[in-house]
Amino acid sequence: VVTTLFKNNALYLTEWIEFHNMLSVDRFVLYNHESSDHYLDVLAPYLASGLVELHHASALFPAVCEISRLPHLHEFVKCQLAILTHFYLDYFHRARHFIFMDTDEFVFPAAGARAQLGAGVSLPQLLEVYTATYDLVTVEFVVFGSSEPVSGPVSESESVSGGRAAAESWLEPLVVESYLAHGPHTDTGPGGAAYAALNVGHK
Repeated sequence: VVTTLFKNNALYLTEWIEFHNMLSVDRFVLYNHESSDHYLDVLAPYLASGLVELHHASALFPAVCEISRLPHLHEFVKCQLAILTHFYLDYFHRARHFIFMDTDEFVFPAAGARAQLGAGVSLPQLLEVYTATYDLVTVEFVVFGSSEPVSGPVSESESVSGGRAAAESWLEPLVVESYLAHGPHTDTGPGGAAYAALNVGHK
């Protein structure tokens, strides 16, 4: 199960969901944070199929998630902690593996894992290698830059119409095809000095 808190990411949601679904992620628990874009149009088929479960952060936790109530934006961390706790309590006994990540993050088996376990190895299959020993797996992330463009990729409809009126839910080109330049090798590994936590549920 993958969960995220998002705001106005409609243009990126389809690629993010499809990418991880191809790697056998079979459940996405999404928390919307006062989005004003066409995210519901994008998520409609996934909600209908049951692949996506949608919650609204400000409705669940208005005291810490409603932007109008936050005296300082840095206090938004309280909303994030409330959302993660809500998800954790709901799914801890229902999911074998779960991960907290953002919609601009893409997790996949690296070359070494594919060489050892097969080119088509899924994320659940990869995690099974570790679950016999570990309850928590940390995943190093590589920070990718803009690869020179000064603005993000646009949807096909935007490039034609010059606006965001159309409810196109994909990018052309894709995010994973647009940002190819990443950070240098560091002491913590290739391209990153920070880590994202991948939580492995009950054995």
